[in-house]
Parts: sequence; structure tokens; C-alpha cells
Amino acid sequence: MRLSDRLETILSCCGTGECLADVGTDHAQVPVELIERGCFRQAIAMDLREGPLQRAEETVRRRNLEDRIRIRQADGLAGLSPGEADVIVIAGMGGPLMRRILQDGKAVAEAAGRLVLSPQSELPEFRKFLHTLGCRIEEERLLEDEGKRYSVMIVSPGQEDPWMQEEYFFGKQPIERRDPLLLAWLKADLEAVESLLEKLKDLEGERILERRKALAEDRQLINKALHRMQPVPPGNS
Repeated sequence: MRLSDRLETILSCCGTGECLADVGTDHAQVPVELIERGCFRQAIAMDLREGPLQRAEETVRRRNLEDRIRIRQADGLAGLSPGEADVIVIAGMGGPLMRRILQDGKAVAEAAGRLVLSPQSELPEFRKFLHTLGCRIEEERLLEDEGKRYSVMIVSPGQEDPWMQEEYFFGKQPIERRDPLLLAWLKADLEAVESLLEKLKDLEGERILERRKALAEDRQLINKALHRMQPVPPGNS
């Protein structure tokens, strides 16, 4: 069965290890694939809800991996002991929920050598939260799957210097490597912002003024990121 580009990206970020934990596992595709590919010796598939757990159990049983993958009902990281998993995957949920899971399970997250995180909302706030939690964003990969934008972050314990504002909004590594996908997104977003500002320019009212101010700030951040992503002229590298 062909996996989505999003899942393949998540798998590629997990590396190898002894034990993987997948939080919010749903069908248990991530642990099953990583076990079958020889990346981990064992895995723990966790979810809070009965339905996803039943689907996970069916997948594990169908692939004959009952002796390699354990199924646990748990809220976030509450079902793990510190050091029990050396790689933890949390994906497919909103940024605020993921922040709560990491905050509540801070000891477990700190004990893992690697976190693979893919928040689906509020990315600027999530990146800032990781720094306040005492984590480093080692790498961030962007992708587009079925018309939706995704970010997958490889995170490890450790302090990191604060980022610039545009880096929190769009990702430091994608900006620094001049990621073509981010460049396309920024150009599309800038066009959308300019279009909205044009529509609002002759309107009045407090809410309109606040909206124009917010859009102008967005435009400034986008332009900062775009400026940094311009090719370096020959001889100036």
C-alpha cells in the first residue's frame, strides 16, 4: 500500500533506534512501517480513543506484529515512562493540543533522544513553545500533500538561541536553505495579502484598521523571509 507523502516524510525523520512511541497512532501505520523496514526493534502505539486503538490493533494483528508493537490507551505521553522510547512521534493534531501534551509529558519528552513533530496549526507559536520547553529544532521539512501544507520537525532536548521573528513564522531551516516550496508559499501568501490590502484600503472602521495593520505586519514578515531567500550573487558567498 502506498503511503501518503506526509507519512513518508514522517517516517524518514524517525531515523533508527530501539523503541519508537507513536502518540495519536490511529491506524498504527507509522510504527508498523518502521518495524517492517527494520528501523526499530519494537514500538508502542498509543491513542486516547477506543476507535483508533481498535484500528491500530487490527493493523498490528494483520501484519503479525503483536510481539513487536504494544498498544496502549493513554492521554498524550502519560502512557510512557521516561527513557522507555528513544524516538517519539506526535503528528496529526493541532498545535495547542501538541503543546499541552509536551508540557504535561515534559520529563518523557526530555528523556527521548528525538521527537518527530508535525503540528497542523499555530506553527509560529509552536516553534516558540519548543524553545521555552528547552528543545532544539534540529531540522524542519516542508511538504504539500493533497493541497495542504505540512511541516515535520526533528526536535531534540537542548537550549537554542532565540530566532528572528520571520524564522518563528516560517521556519529557520527552510529559510536558510532557500527551500523552493517555502519560496512558492511565501510568494502566494504575499499576493493574497496584497490583494486583501487593496480591497480594504478605502474602507473605514476600527476593525478594518486593525485588520489592515495585521496584514501589513504579515507583509513585512513575508518580505523579510523572501529577502533572505534571494540567491547569493557570485563572489559574495
